[in-house]
Amino acid sequence: MSSKISIYILEENEIAKELSERLEAPFCFSKPEKGFYLYFKGQRLYLVEAETQLETSVDFSKWWDKLCKTNGLSSKSLIARAIGHSTKEKKTIWDLTAGLGKDSLVLAGLGHQVIAFEKSKLVSELLKNGHRVDCENDNNQLKDSLKNLKIQYADALSFLNSSFENPKVIFLDPMYPEKRKASLPKKDMQVLQRFLNEPAEDLKEQTLQLLDKSLEVASERVVLKRPPHAVTIMKERLTHSYASKSVRFDMYSTK
Repeated sequence: MSSKISIYILEENEIAKELSERLEAPFCFSKPEKGFYLYFKGQRLYLVEAETQLETSVDFSKWWDKLCKTNGLSSKSLIARAIGHSTKEKKTIWDLTAGLGKDSLVLAGLGHQVIAFEKSKLVSELLKNGHRVDCENDNNQLKDSLKNLKIQYADALSFLNSSFENPKVIFLDPMYPEKRKASLPKKDMQVLQRFLNEPAEDLKEQTLQLLDKSLEVASERVVLKRPPHAVTIMKERLTHSYASKSVRFDMYSTK
């Protein structure tokens, strides 16, 4: 980790020191010109690509505001329908590919108990930082939703292979290879993709393995988030797809 990332600070503090120890990442007191680095803006932690100065963080409060404005927490939304959401039932949901946690926030905001798994130690630190900062937000609805969300640093496939638990729903939103310029993902995801730098073939194989094992573990259903025109994986097991022009949720019943 130390050869790949550093923590840019103006002066040492206890929070930065603890982060440095957990990530084995050195401090730097001048802004790096190449590669990636972390820095704190107030209490929030950011990952920055030095060459482009593009940055990303986990900001649940910002995403919550957007969800409220766009009716993103509606029981009729595609994601709600895909997970079988009902106001009468609180499901246990494992989000095995948490990333920046946006889908996890929606699932928790719908009232379900969510465990968000992230295999990257650095990304899990971003998630935990955002969770800690936004749990102190003045918005009680957001704080209540974040109480439904637990962050866990773990390799999802290894966890599935060793777990004796069976959540009702497993949610998967695997990272896809960078697209052509005309259809690039949002800037925060571009930074994350370039930092993680996972080969396309590895991503495809990981998705297949995760889906296959998830179908064994989930007691009710598995939901796989996909680009709208992507090839359907394990078509013979597919139960239903919920699609729009921008996204598709493939649902596989395991009952």
